[in-house]
Amino acid sequence: MDEFEDARRRVARMDAKVFQEKNAFTLLIEAENVLGVAKQQYEQAKNAQEQKKAIASMQAALDTLEQIPRETLAGKTAQVKLSAYERDFGKVTNNITGNRQTESLIEAAKVFALKAAQVLQNPPHLGQKWQQAEKLWLEAIERLQKIQVGEPLYLEAQKLLAAYQSNLGIVQSRKQAETESTQALNKANEQIQRLVAYPPTDRNQFKGELMGIINELKTVKPGTSAYAEAQQLLISAQQRLQQ
Repeated sequence: MDEFEDARRRVARMDAKVFQEKNAFTLLIEAENVLGVAKQQYEQAKNAQEQKKAIASMQAALDTLEQIPRETLAGKTAQVKLSAYERDFGKVTNNITGNRQTESLIEAAKVFALKAAQVLQNPPHLGQKWQQAEKLWLEAIERLQKIQVGEPLYLEAQKLLAAYQSNLGIVQSRKQAETESTQALNKANEQIQRLVAYPPTDRNQFKGELMGIINELKTVKPGTSAYAEAQQLLISAQQRLQQ
């Protein structure tokens, strides 16, 4: 009778062990299937939301593997595979982090670019406006230059960088034109005031000074804040020259 009871206890323990092994094996298969599907979903994801959903599935599968009893054969197998799975999962999450950092830099660059475009609405502008826009374009370019080769969205950043550098060149050229035109207008006004205050008695000398004023006014470039006034003075000077 004692041997019979002992045998029954051994059989019960064996049944429990088999049941545990079966459950552990089921968990192992299910977790690996979820990981495989989630990995495929991540690779085929069309947006960040789909990537986030796939990562959540990966994390849940890894948690399941970690919870499989280690004394079971499935648990031992899970522990062997778990390090490789976690390494792959780490690469995925690192890529996501890199994507977010790159996206943040690109979005910041776009904000500065938009502000630069808004500053330059309704031209012409004084030199301070062009300088402000120049600084904004430089800020946008600086953000994009932080994105290195091999990082996510590098090609998109390079396309924006090329466009922004072109815009910066235009702004710098317009700023230079504004500065030179303002200086030319101021110089011409000084010459006019001097000619009015101290007109030479010699006709040829008067004509020469007037021609100098005309030539100075002609250097004022279209599209600058000084251009309209320069054109009015130019017409008056040419009429005076004809007289």
